[in-house]
Amino acid sequence: MTTLLAPTTDVVAALPAPAVQPRRQALIDHFLESQDPKTRQEYGRALRSFVAFATVAYELADVAENRLLDDWFLCLDAGAANEAALRWRTHLYREQKFAPKTVNLRLSALRSLVKVAKLCGRVAWTLDVKNVKAQPFKDTRGTGHDGYRLLLAENRKLNGDSPRGLRNEALLRLLFDLALRKDSALSLRRRDVDLEAQPPTVKPLFKRRGRHESCREPRTLPRPTAAALAAWLAVHPLPHDEAPLFVSLDRASKGHRLSAKGAWQIVKELGESAGVKAWPHALRHAAATHALDQTGGDVRRVQKFMGHASPATTMIYDDARRDVAGEIASLIAGL
Repeated sequence: MTTLLAPTTDVVAALPAPAVQPRRQALIDHFLESQDPKTRQEYGRALRSFVAFATVAYELADVAENRLLDDWFLCLDAGAANEAALRWRTHLYREQKFAPKTVNLRLSALRSLVKVAKLCGRVAWTLDVKNVKAQPFKDTRGTGHDGYRLLLAENRKLNGDSPRGLRNEALLRLLFDLALRKDSALSLRRRDVDLEAQPPTVKPLFKRRGRHESCREPRTLPRPTAAALAAWLAVHPLPHDEAPLFVSLDRASKGHRLSAKGAWQIVKELGESAGVKAWPHALRHAAATHALDQTGGDVRRVQKFMGHASPATTMIYDDARRDVAGEIASLIAGL
């Protein structure tokens, strides 16, 4: 009679040897590599911040920096890990004076890492430290329309019709005239600008909807904005369709896509020179407020202009613009 099963000893002998366990650090590497580039950068910065804090706060100088998360933090029990995260949150908010949004982003990085570690069986606990409560009021008025005009004038005074001056004006106009977010303006390529169309258009990438070509939305260019783009392209013709519209003109990075930090510096330094507190998103705030002024507070139309998913977001700008609370207070005080 034929035996269908081999003896137990043969089966055991035939089993492959256990695979070599992967390097523990690979968990963190995999965690970061699985994120999109921008999130990877932010999360990497957050984890480095936590490592720097823990090294000092817990006197861990004898633990290699690139192994601290693995050899110390992920080896803690639930209580000690949450205490460390809580102390870090306090350090960021109370001592470093970071805004709630920044603190919460950094906590999110640590929570996400722990979530992956739990999924892989490295820990059995979760981080339960809550976010810092954001301030309920946010000044959404930005630079104001007058501040925007001062930035344009200051750029012309400092840079004139030089390539730097023409690039800066084109960027300022997109940030205000179209209320583009900084990243959307910097995402533009040569083929996303059609100055020959009637009317001229641009197709910026709106990352809140994704990162594919289908997420580009055509926007009509006002005449001054189209003229500013045409002037910039006249002195800096782009070599091919994929070339970035805005490039650095600094010696070290000349010709490369203008970075988010570079755009921030352009607006900030022009504002400092003109005596205006300014940054790229402040121009978007100012555009929303000015649009509400020009449309008589038509929230629905301005919502579409701004690309807000909900009219409630646009209402925040309208309330700040009109100071509704102050108006009611005046009425009550006059009774």
